[in-house]
Amino acid sequence: MGAAARDPRAGEPLARRGRRVRRRARLPHRGRRRGALGPAVRLRVLPGEHAVCRLAEGARTPDPPATAGGFWSLTLAGAERSLVCAEALAPTDGVVVGGWRILELAGPLDLGLVGVLAAVAAPLAHAAVPVFPIATHDTDWILVPGERLAAAVGALRAAGHEVDGAEG
Repeated sequence: MGAAARDPRAGEPLARRGRRVRRRARLPHRGRRRGALGPAVRLRVLPGEHAVCRLAEGARTPDPPATAGGFWSLTLAGAERSLVCAEALAPTDGVVVGGWRILELAGPLDLGLVGVLAAVAAPLAHAAVPVFPIATHDTDWILVPGERLAAAVGALRAAGHEVDGAEG
């Protein structure tokens, strides 16, 4: 059965039909808050400033800190070695860009979830906040420049996300 057979007004001229808009079915949120692209995400601002480092070719790969806590991530991709760590632990050789703040997405997150990073990155892009994302097995981490942290937090909250640990 075609559309014309189902719609009694299908034979009417378009000008007389008026504007009919078919809306997408809405599912109940079941009490959950939603951001612009999906479920609202809870984030936490980690204390302290961090550095994003590209280790110099031939330089020794640093060992992780002996004490647990904080954030330290080493990525090896081909010939490149990138390190994200507290500024105080940043190596002196290579390219070091300091002043980054880290937003931790509350986890653990199921590896099959779709659109979580996009739901966080889109409001930041609209607010012109650069991001440096890192993913681990249990959660995602978004680094933003320290001088743009207030703008990032404001954009995320405006998009319906919860942000804990932000100054101000």
